[in-house]
Amino acid sequence: MFEFCNNICYAVITSSAGDMYDVFLKVNDEGRLELCDMGATLMRLSYTFELNSDTRMEILGDILQSSCIENNRGNLYVATTEDDFLPNLLNFSLTMSKIVNMDILKWIIRRNS
Repeated sequence: MFEFCNNICYAVITSSAGDMYDVFLKVNDEGRLELCDMGATLMRLSYTFELNSDTRMEILGDILQSSCIENNRGNLYVATTEDDFLPNLLNFSLTMSKIVNMDILKWIIRRNS
């Protein structure tokens, strides 16, 4: 499931719908374990959906806040421990799925206009 490269552990998570998400496990600058996406989730979202309004940014912020995921200039991450690794991995991958699927909002907006 995970591959190692330059002290960073990399995995591709596949959902039941076939969506694939890149997840990285690394040691951050403070020496703590961190799950992150290296910017892949927001980049993937940008192919189909623009975060070009306060409302869209607020929705993204709400998703991240409700999942305890941080955003550092597009890199989504959460600190983890060995004991909390699996629940954090599940939460992280579900959050990525919610974000990538934000593009459904454009269909709702079109339908309501």
